[in-house]
Amino acid sequence: MHGSNRPNRHWCALALLTHVAAACSSPDSPLNDGNGEASTCGDGVAQDGEECDDGNSIHDDGCTNSCKKARCGDGIRQRDEGCDDGNDVDTDDCTNRCTNPQCGNAIVEGREQCDDGNDVDTDDCTGSCLLAFCGDGLTREGQEECDDANRINGDDCTNECTVAVCGDGFKQRDEQCDDGNSIDEDDCTNECARPRCGDGIVQEGEECDDANSNDDDTCLNICVISTCGDGSTWEGQEECDDGNTLNTDSCTNDCTKARCGDGFKQRGETCDDGNAVNDDGCTNECRLPTCGDGILQKGEECDDANASNTDECTNACTVAVCGDGIIQAGEECDDANVSNIDECTTRCKLAACGDGFVQASNNEVCDDANTNDGDCCTATCVRTYCGNGIKDCNEECDDGNQITNDECTNACTLPACGDGILQEDELCDDGNDIDIDICGNECLGPGGTCGNGIVEGAESCDDGNTSDFDECLNICQPPTCGDGVANGTEECDDGNNVDTDACSNSCTLNNP
Repeated sequence: MHGSNRPNRHWCALALLTHVAAACSSPDSPLNDGNGEASTCGDGVAQDGEECDDGNSIHDDGCTNSCKKARCGDGIRQRDEGCDDGNDVDTDDCTNRCTNPQCGNAIVEGREQCDDGNDVDTDDCTGSCLLAFCGDGLTREGQEECDDANRINGDDCTNECTVAVCGDGFKQRDEQCDDGNSIDEDDCTNECARPRCGDGIVQEGEECDDANSNDDDTCLNICVISTCGDGSTWEGQEECDDGNTLNTDSCTNDCTKARCGDGFKQRGETCDDGNAVNDDGCTNECRLPTCGDGILQKGEECDDANASNTDECTNACTVAVCGDGIIQAGEECDDANVSNIDECTTRCKLAACGDGFVQASNNEVCDDANTNDGDCCTATCVRTYCGNGIKDCNEECDDGNQITNDECTNACTLPACGDGILQEDELCDDGNDIDIDICGNECLGPGGTCGNGIVEGAESCDDGNTSDFDECLNICQPPTCGDGVANGTEECDDGNNVDTDACSNSCTLNNP
């Protein structure tokens, strides 16, 4: 005390400098040292009530300015302390050991969530001593595939920290869709693409899908099974496919190339019967059969496929014969008829006297095919004729007249019942041997009585007289040319059918 108050002023100043909340002792209230004298903290003497007194104003040495021994937690940071926050909270910025929390010391302290004693960022405790979690931006080894520290599911790393893949249910930038399943036939394929024809997956509404752009295989580019008529040629199965229903173009309806013999008439074909028969209505070259095509068809005798008419087969496809109108080798003529009395005989020889045929063009009256003058036909083909009054040749008689019902008929035959010539002693002569007709075989009349004026039995007329020169003969038949009686306008009637004798078959006289 010593009657001075400077030590007290010094104390107060020291207390202020060290921020110690100690009351300044006035000279009137000094600390009592027990001996009746006042003690002062900071006087360098450790008095009762003081743990220490180092007699200085240094707060961070071993003795605080309140004369307390420095300790962790007293709020005064000592030289060997990293910090001292004056509390016992161990999870704030200063530990209860008065050290600053240090991540990586294997001690969970301060604001650390964990501390595994390493600086590995890919385990359960990060290098910042925080518990690892999906979304912290650090990829946890063995647990996370990735970690991009965002909540975007459509980038390369999902919110579950897995690498984005097709099928994870999240549509990524390069995906058209992602339905998170392995069903390939729904609205999103297993390649995360919208279904389309050509993706190799048979979707609803598709018949097939072969994932290629070939239109010539089993599956078309419109995902329809190839069929004949779809317009695309199926390689190895179809020869062609024009996509229409025409059988008459270059591709048939069974997708084979049109060809002769397929049964369909194409351009350039006149027929096509679909068979290999060459001699029917359509040849194997798809041509309607014609004479000259070299194919023997029905109705043809031959077909030599040439235009020569003088060989063994004519251009009418008939075997060359005499009478076909074509002069062949060995023929003198060929007039294509069966007449032997014109200029060309049926033997295709030029008509000549002695060929056996009476040629009018050669003024022949007869032709007995010989050159004998002593028979019925002279060597100049002049006939000895009935009526010349001379019995010759095969004549039975020749009276040189045109009366046929006398003793020698106009045919130079002896009269006889049945020769068709009514003689004086005959009532009738019908020129036949039928005994039950209008004239019996004895030429005495029919079963009835011809001449009684009554038409009966086989009579055509009966004028009741015996005149043969009226409209009803004595045989009760009307007069006709050839009945042996010259009537009316007839110049003659020799009762035969020889046209080359004195009386023609039209009952006119032949010129000798």
